[in-house]
Amino acid sequence: MTLNDLIKINYDKSNLLETNPNFDNQLVEIMQYVDSLIFQNDIITKNICEFLNEQSFQINLSFNKTQNVSLTKLQIYNYLTNIKKTMARIIFKNQDYFNFYIFKEVFEITKYTYRKIKWSEEILDFEIQHKISSKEYHQQNETFKYLFSVFDKLSYIADHLYRKYLIKSNDDNQKEMLKFYQNFSHDINFLTKDKDAYNKLKNNIDSICFSSGWHLIRKLRNHIEHDFINPLAEHNIAFAIDLLMIYVLRIIILLKETLMSEEEIKLTLNKLKEKK
Repeated sequence: MTLNDLIKINYDKSNLLETNPNFDNQLVEIMQYVDSLIFQNDIITKNICEFLNEQSFQINLSFNKTQNVSLTKLQIYNYLTNIKKTMARIIFKNQDYFNFYIFKEVFEITKYTYRKIKWSEEILDFEIQHKISSKEYHQQNETFKYLFSVFDKLSYIADHLYRKYLIKSNDDNQKEMLKFYQNFSHDINFLTKDKDAYNKLKNNIDSICFSSGWHLIRKLRNHIEHDFINPLAEHNIAFAIDLLMIYVLRIIILLKETLMSEEEIKLTLNKLKEKK
């Protein structure tokens, strides 16, 4: 699988439909490519990090020196755009692909943000840097923070279900700061298909959350929310928004692959509710 293969797949609208006989094999091949390029390889993240630090951000990350490859902004854009487009088509073009009631809000946040990015020149443009007094600066920051909230939603939903149905506690864990990479796979374990599915979920989340890209978007979020922003500096976080979208879409596909069906989840929760 290469970027050109991905472009060809995206060009043919009949691809990536669950009704196609080769959908499962195609999905596996695409996810292997995405996992290798985004989560196991530092090249794209390293270039995005350098681009951000040129704008006065201070995102300190260590990268594999053997992956010291420079990419142009256009190359970064082509990689991120085509990966994002492919994954979005899998999720949004297949009716009821991600039809989990418990994660309905997560799905709608992701779909809304994807469409907002797709049709907004201010958010998509990766060349023009924006002053903090500009609407574009705030549109990019709002989009990034709202999309990142998906990980908080997933963490607290899983924690709520775990407490309500497994340990029979009426107290939500609101006082403790939950962390997606620490809590989610443990708390949602009881709704995975089986032990193998749980192991796949946990191993993939570990891989995703140990990746350099995860550390970049987490550090950028903290910087935007808590750190001093130089009023004289100009910024553009379009690439970081696209990278974050890829992380969210990958988690959604992973949940689809490893969780019980919607009917099985309902049945499991009802049984646990009746159990004293």
